[in-house]
Amino acid sequence: MRESIQAFMYELSPWLLSHGVKILFYLIGAYLLRAIARRFIARVIRISVKQDERNPTAQDEKMREDTLIRVCVLVINFALA
Repeated sequence: MRESIQAFMYELSPWLLSHGVKILFYLIGAYLLRAIARRFIARVIRISVKQDERNPTAQDEKMREDTLIRVCVLVINFALA
């Protein structure tokens, strides 16, 4: 049993070194892209949503902004998945 595990690890090591590094970079890149996109989306929405008759109070405006941010972030998460 132990020999078969060692043989498997011996076979797996070259693959991990060649492909595992690429996969790790993709995961890190997707995480960074998601974090940057989330901040960018939040700023754009907070700037673009203005108080009007649909949002008579500041609390209503903030709730609308938060909803739009959540929807946009979910779309980005889905696109990156």
